[in-house]
Amino acid sequence: MYSMKKIILTAWIGTTLGAIILIGVSIFLFEEIPKDFYALMVVLILGYLPFILIYQYLSIVKQRFLFLIITYIILGLVLYLAPYIGHVIFYFGLIYAALFKEKIYFVFSFLISIVIYTAIIYVHPIISLYPFMEIVQFFVFLSYTIFLYFVSKMMVRQEKINSMYTKTMEALVLAIEAKDEYTRGHSTRVAEYSIILGKTLKESGFPVDLEVLRISSLLHDIGKVNISNNILQKQGKLTIEEYEEIKKHPVFGAEIAKSLEFPDEIINPILFHHERKDGKGYPNKLVGDEIPLLARIISIADTFDALTTNRSYRRAYSTFEARNIILENSGTQFDDQLTPYFIDCFPKLKKRAEQLIELEKKLSKVMDEEVKALH
Repeated sequence: MYSMKKIILTAWIGTTLGAIILIGVSIFLFEEIPKDFYALMVVLILGYLPFILIYQYLSIVKQRFLFLIITYIILGLVLYLAPYIGHVIFYFGLIYAALFKEKIYFVFSFLISIVIYTAIIYVHPIISLYPFMEIVQFFVFLSYTIFLYFVSKMMVRQEKINSMYTKTMEALVLAIEAKDEYTRGHSTRVAEYSIILGKTLKESGFPVDLEVLRISSLLHDIGKVNISNNILQKQGKLTIEEYEEIKKHPVFGAEIAKSLEFPDEIINPILFHHERKDGKGYPNKLVGDEIPLLARIISIADTFDALTTNRSYRRAYSTFEARNIILENSGTQFDDQLTPYFIDCFPKLKKRAEQLIELEKKLSKVMDEEVKALH
């Protein structure tokens, strides 16, 4: 839901721009500003001033109703002072009702616009009433109101779905990281590093959807929920059989994402983030550009985090050591089209990695102390 402060600012900017446009049009058409236009400018520029002065003292519901009332009064005055604009001016008011996303505001907007429009027709010395045209305009306006209401309902539904996706992702990430203390925070860090690299690539013209990248990188390891704890938490080197088992996690992850009805743009990076430029990756042994761009980005970010954090079988490398390892494998494991951009954003990656690793250490210390206190 948009804040009232932002809505007021948007409305004020919109009416001020409208005033400027009307001045320009009047000068172009009449080579001067008609006298009525001075009153119109005052209405457009200062119309919301009373609301700005008192809205913060009202409840949110009263704010919205008062805002709509003042909006339609302003629109009515604009119609009275500039009748050639016509009834379409009232269509703008419904946009604000759509921002509030509740039926009552649409009904209220529709009714108050009819009342004000009727009053303007009644008192205006020039505007005439044409019953047939007014009936047609009434039903067109009613249809537009209903259409905008259902569009608003669809927006609310999509917001709820997005919220469900977010909660589902958080639950999945927690489930993954609860299985292995050494990868606690890994998914979140990989998502942050992916976005840093993704933004650098997007600024250079690569077709990177940052939101899809954020979600897919956050969920890239969800398939590990199907991997045995004995394998994930094993101290030391994995056997060939254990390694083959852990290599299944991208497929498991893609299946989980598909079952949750995530789109293919998110599923594919999850499935292919362990593919290699030289075709020696898994699960499908894709080569070069056969690997989706987002999967290639996640591959670099995933490796960078894996190298810069402690694992059960080795100590963490420094960020500079991790950078050098990634460069050494450019063109074989990693896409050599992307590694130059990895170098470009390395200072940002290094700074963020140090911040996140330090934060993780503090959180781990607090959690360990709480566990000891329980015992």
